[in-house]
Amino acid sequence: MRIYGIGINEDDASITWSLTAKDHVARPKREVAEDVRELSTERLRVFLAPAIWGDGDVSVNEGRIRLTMGLSKYELWLGVIERLVNELGFTIYPREYKVEVAVKSSKAVGLARDWLAIPDLKELIELGASLPSSEKFRRIIELANAEVRELGGSSINIHGTGISMNIHIDSHCRVELRAKRKNEDEALRLVEELRRAGYNPTIYVEKGSHVISITHANIRESPLKPIIRKKLSEWLEDEEDKRRKERITKAMQNLKCLDND
Repeated sequence: MRIYGIGINEDDASITWSLTAKDHVARPKREVAEDVRELSTERLRVFLAPAIWGDGDVSVNEGRIRLTMGLSKYELWLGVIERLVNELGFTIYPREYKVEVAVKSSKAVGLARDWLAIPDLKELIELGASLPSSEKFRRIIELANAEVRELGGSSINIHGTGISMNIHIDSHCRVELRAKRKNEDEALRLVEELRRAGYNPTIYVEKGSHVISITHANIRESPLKPIIRKKLSEWLEDEEDKRRKERITKAMQNLKCLDND
């Protein structure tokens, strides 16, 4: 441990401490990135927390958790970022000299709650929030206590679970719900959680990821149908492309969303 810096202001003074593990052995960043890429989804959430503390920001008003990095760092961590997009619902926003990777709305709230549900992370966050000039930690706690808003885009929350899945319309205009996980154990855990909640999911491998799916036939007879009908109706109203509107309408017909009963 050593003092890294001292700041003296008119009303207060601050000391920055540097802590270094004695048994730590430095490794090439690319090697570390490869190791992180192989983490389970749960451990990836844990790894993400200090990354946000260092290179990210948290906005309660916008309901957003965002990680910002330069282009070289983005290329180095691309494999991990792809997992953030596929498994944790992040979106990539390219800028001129940097890249932002952000999660918003209910997914941001859910991520903050996940962090506080892990005892070690909760202790660190609450300790950080108690210190001066640690607004980011306080915002994480505030965001975790925020009211959850309905997910936008193509995602819906699956009732009775903590899982969100994406709505997908295939080439035959049939609707499928999908969630992707790189780690097989994580994928199987989601399958079991969905089954315990009364759903009938299937699982298959596509482009190196495990896809958890609720098929068209199972959606038609499930409580998810009204939620999906509402989402498809919103898509139909907002869509301007004629062919896409036809596909959405056909999907709603196939799902019997336009029936009166």
